[in-house]
Amino acid sequence: MDAETRDGPPRALLIAAIVVAAGAIIAILVVAALRQSRPGQQTVAIAAVPAPKADSAECRALLGAVPNQLGDYHRAPAAEPAPPGAAAWTAAGEPVIMRCGLDRPAEFVVGSPIQVVDAVQWFELADQGRTTWFAVDRPVYIALTLPQGSGPTPIQEISDVIAKSLPAKAIDPAPPR
Repeated sequence: MDAETRDGPPRALLIAAIVVAAGAIIAILVVAALRQSRPGQQTVAIAAVPAPKADSAECRALLGAVPNQLGDYHRAPAAEPAPPGAAAWTAAGEPVIMRCGLDRPAEFVVGSPIQVVDAVQWFELADQGRTTWFAVDRPVYIALTLPQGSGPTPIQEISDVIAKSLPAKAIDPAPPR
């Protein structure tokens, strides 16, 4: 069969068209991936809660020492109006939120179970797929709210920062109810 009797374009032209189309698809995917904002760049809405010591020197020192990354979570700016004494980190899904300068949790009473993570004593409150841990042995109360499945890394890394930034003190639970 010679070139005059074949139907359609030459084989080399078909191969070139397929290569160009595949290259265009790959280029579009790469550009889309690069333009997508990183999870750490997205703002996080942080609900305001009473934090009378959020502007204290202790909270300022702690916020100045927190890392930009907690395991897979990257530091994220808080959406305005941002409460004082708060920081957030994001990854796929729910954020990790730290608040400093809070009041003593009402549930933290004499006999409450305490867990020690890297020299910091924590009191745990679980609620609907999220857990809030309160550092209860520092001059200010610090809360770290973790989404379900976040693993131990965020609390370990924050515990290390707290232990280095703030002196320990005796715990002061409320009398039993």
